[in-house]
Amino acid sequence: MKDKINRYFNDTEFRYTIFNNRLHIINYKKIITLENNRISILTDDKRIVFSGNDFILEKLMDHEVSILGNVLGVEVYED
Repeated sequence: MKDKINRYFNDTEFRYTIFNNRLHIINYKKIITLENNRISILTDDKRIVFSGNDFILEKLMDHEVSILGNVLGVEVYED
């Protein structure tokens, strides 16, 4: 049990989850662009671009962000 809790709090893997009208991103390096219809995120080795509409910042914490809006596309660029 202790190992599971330790892995949870020390997790550094980049992940994003798309829910109905919500985008949740964790363990990113930097937010490059945060606009009404475009979000660009930098990870250790990639740039991820989310396109959509009505993006609104809901929550921003260290390396965790939650965005409201409609995600219509995701593009991944290797750096």
